[in-house]
Amino acid sequence: MNRKVRSLSEHLCYIALAQVDSASFVQLLEGSFRRFGPVQKAVLPDNESALEFLLPLRSFTTRYLILETNGWCVCISDMIGENCFIDVYALSRQTNCAALAAEFGATQRSFRYLRNGQVQRAVNCYRDGFDWYFDQMGAPLDCEAVDRYHRQDRAERLTPDLVVHYLSRCSDIAFPLDVRHTQFSSIHGVQRSLDSLRAPLEQFYVDDED
Repeated sequence: MNRKVRSLSEHLCYIALAQVDSASFVQLLEGSFRRFGPVQKAVLPDNESALEFLLPLRSFTTRYLILETNGWCVCISDMIGENCFIDVYALSRQTNCAALAAEFGATQRSFRYLRNGQVQRAVNCYRDGFDWYFDQMGAPLDCEAVDRYHRQDRAERLTPDLVVHYLSRCSDIAFPLDVRHTQFSSIHGVQRSLDSLRAPLEQFYVDDED
């Protein structure tokens, strides 16, 4: 979780998606929420309804937004700075589908490609204190700019624009995702019960929420 997120656009820099139908994704998320009590599900009619369902952001996940487009389902949590990697990983293991998870923030960049429940490719670039670190795992994908990975300045090896390029090339979806204006084939919301909370739930009202 990244509590430094100050806007919806920053929150959407933490993204995950799976090449699967929305019914399978909703079923998985419903199962993960069921231990908390009754689960509420909704088919949302439009983009504004989707944003009203998602916001404000919270200190832990209480809601998921599933946006279906171009054969993929994008998963967005209402937990501030959360990229839903665990959820698409579980879905890939369950259905053997392809999945992507990424972060393209100012100091944290990552790109992961999954298939058949396994991380096939991972590239990470992040700042810890004053130092930048870079690492990778698996064979590069055709869309990657591997020449960039040898730059002396580690912060330039995986920039936010490169992560966005990788996401867009692998999914044929335009990133960064414009939730307000993109036409989705379906929009689903999944909400857990809040009746038995063991920790206080904080809310975060981001700058471009309206």
